[in-house]
Amino acid sequence: PATFLASHSVLGPCLPLRTAYPNCADKPVFTPSSLMVKYGDPISVKCSVCQNCHHFGLEVNVGNIERDGTLISWSVDHLTEWGLSPICYYTAEASHQCCSYLPVTLYKLPDNVGLNITGNSWVMSEGQNIILKCSVQNVAPVENLRVTFYSGQRQIGQKQSNSRAFRPVSETFELDFSPTKEDDGGEFWCEAELLLGPDGPQPPPVVKSQNFPFITFHYKIGLKQNILTKTICYKKVPSRAQLKFFMIIQPEEIRIEEDFSNTVKRRVKFLYQISFFIQVIVNVAAHLFCLSGSIYDLIKINVLYFILTQSTHR
Repeated sequence: PATFLASHSVLGPCLPLRTAYPNCADKPVFTPSSLMVKYGDPISVKCSVCQNCHHFGLEVNVGNIERDGTLISWSVDHLTEWGLSPICYYTAEASHQCCSYLPVTLYKLPDNVGLNITGNSWVMSEGQNIILKCSVQNVAPVENLRVTFYSGQRQIGQKQSNSRAFRPVSETFELDFSPTKEDDGGEFWCEAELLLGPDGPQPPPVVKSQNFPFITFHYKIGLKQNILTKTICYKKVPSRAQLKFFMIIQPEEIRIEEDFSNTVKRRVKFLYQISFFIQVIVNVAAHLFCLSGSIYDLIKINVLYFILTQSTHR
């Protein structure tokens, strides 16, 4: 058998719609008839043409080609070339060419899949709108990609790309989501799945993100507020940034509403043991007397507390 490097100009390639013979009854046959290849994997393909053909060849720009009679073999040790469309052909009567094309799908799994959340990423309330962002890096073909979002083991949404790029691309998929009680104590994550059809790997390859750092979730009923007014005297008025802080609210400072159910009462009683998220609202009344008649700025802090659940997972 004769061996040579693949070339763009082996015996005059087919030019579709101009010189290809439309009534070609005995087309070259590729084996296999199509290729589904993971990026960097080896391939081996054969093409057979009619026994009486004399002017024939294989048009492709990578790999090695070996001919044995009317059988052409094409091989590549590591396929990394995107957009290949190999053509096997021969010249028929009246100088018309008879051609067959080999569909090649080269796929690449993502380098990385990551999840981010816009908004308050460590605490949220029931019904609060958040945006989950799943970033998929260097995947191909992206049109075969399906991204699935999860809260714990519960599927909460799916997204697909509108791109038809066949080379690796990076894309971020967004899902609008409003947490419910089902999401209390859960972790968010996403996965990228390449759906390559029956000729592709089974089950479809999947790359998962890391679980988003544990989300502590509070119920909407936990938003019933007590306004605790603290009067603090400063020689110099602190900035708002300096007044954003965490503090422990003692259990005796919390009043349970009478219309709460017994179940909720028990839950809230348990929550006495943990910290509370504090939102600080500052009103400044300048030059008021405070602390033994000295002139200070008076800061009134209205503390709105939010009851948080405590997770047993880390």
